[in-house]
Amino acid sequence: MAAEDDGYMPLEVSYGEHAVTDLKKGEFISRRELAARMSASDVVFVGENHEFELGHRAELMLLQVMDESTGTPALSLEMFERDVQDHLNDYLAGRIDESAFMKNSRAWPNYVRDYKPLVEYARRNSLPVTSVECPRRLAMKVAMRGIEGLTAEERKWVAKELYAPEGPYKERFEETMKALMAHGRGMGKRKMRH
Repeated sequence: MAAEDDGYMPLEVSYGEHAVTDLKKGEFISRRELAARMSASDVVFVGENHEFELGHRAELMLLQVMDESTGTPALSLEMFERDVQDHLNDYLAGRIDESAFMKNSRAWPNYVRDYKPLVEYARRNSLPVTSVECPRRLAMKVAMRGIEGLTAEERKWVAKELYAPEGPYKERFEETMKALMAHGRGMGKRKMRH
């Protein structure tokens, strides 16, 4: 949701003292106000820099606030690819230990520092966690051959519809991705670190 009238509310969260800023109004809001606003929403999207530790701490705080205020949050993580959902479910349910989970989940190199606290909070509090990322091997295949290049089995792991409208947002996204790749921070580099 990007339009104001669709309920989009830009908030900035900084860790430290859990300062939450309503960017539209330019004022701080309390933890109670944050809880009320999140409770009134169906979905809360949190944008992050994947390697910024304090941002992940703020995400944990947001998850805790939502859990305290609604008791019904679900955590959705793009760092896990869709085809590892069964391993994630087994770990959350205590059917496999952490070493088996780590071996089979293709967790990012910064999982322990940045994402494990979120997963462990969800595990302790019986919150569902969903892996939402398209498997990398299939994303690369789509990038090279298009969606038509996927088999019926592979197709179930990617979005039902691909929507990439032309325009300024797409152009900025492509520029950003090219810059990241040029500086060795793209998908190919990350894959090599696993």
